[in-house]
Amino acid sequence: MSPAFPVMRFTALTTALVGVGYLLLKTTVPSEEEAYNRLSPADRKRVDEARAIRAAQEAEIRRRVFAKEPLDPDMYAGKPSWADVSKK
Repeated sequence: MSPAFPVMRFTALTTALVGVGYLLLKTTVPSEEEAYNRLSPADRKRVDEARAIRAAQEAEIRRRVFAKEPLDPDMYAGKPSWADVSKK
């Protein structure tokens, strides 16, 4: 007597489908380095500038966190940030 739902067959087909999808992803999607190398020089410059800005922001946040300074002086002002409707 076979079960009402073929569990082993379903598991094997699902695993095969996921495996084919993963193989397709690994063979067709370029890595971050490959995508960067395909950019034009102007776009590479913009990417490098964005990375430098992000690195500076992360360094500032890291410095403040380790110095135990609040990130925003008005963070604990007593009212939530969404309560100020004048910022729209």
